[in-house]
Amino acid sequence: MKNISKYLGAGLLLFTAACSQTQEGDQYTPNKDDAKAIHFIQSSIQKEFPQDAVQGVINVEIARPGNKGAYKVYLATKDDDYELFSVPAEATIPDGSHSVTVPVEVDLSNFVMGSNYKTTLYISSREARPGDNAAQVAQYSDKVTLSATYELEWETLYRTTGEGEEIPQLATYHYNGYYSGRDSGFTPATTRRTPAIPARSTARAPSRST
Repeated sequence: MKNISKYLGAGLLLFTAACSQTQEGDQYTPNKDDAKAIHFIQSSIQKEFPQDAVQGVINVEIARPGNKGAYKVYLATKDDDYELFSVPAEATIPDGSHSVTVPVEVDLSNFVMGSNYKTTLYISSREARPGDNAAQVAQYSDKVTLSATYELEWETLYRTTGEGEEIPQLATYHYNGYYSGRDSGFTPATTRRTPAIPARSTARAPSRST
């Protein structure tokens, strides 16, 4: 019994000594390679412009986890409508900043109402590579899709009744042969049907085994 107590006491003493030691590991420092890891923080940006505008700007933000040192990236665009978007050739995140805003000018002079124009903005090259110790930030990207269009302005269409009163025009619905159900709430004056097309059966007779 005395031997068991002796062993338990020795084990407890060793356990206490081990726990009293400080466990230290490598400390994360975001201003090493992370200061060079520059990416877009959005994968796509959509913007609508007033119909009377002939020039517009889409602000694109690039960022990094660290903030030490001034580092530069080089930008490029491609896709069908790239000529409508004026992109700076390079962008620099200054020392002490985590991000910078890059203005992309949009030429709206030849825009067609209701059309959507797109281009893709890339980081084509970097002044300094991030290295092997940069943090992996999943939401960052090396490209962003820019989309520009005119705002659509809706206005109420009025019609004159038989009594000379102007009232809002409701929609006119056209049904084809695939329509089924009721048109509850529609009036005959604003509803028109096309003759139903009889459906042809494509079922085949079961084959007979011999």
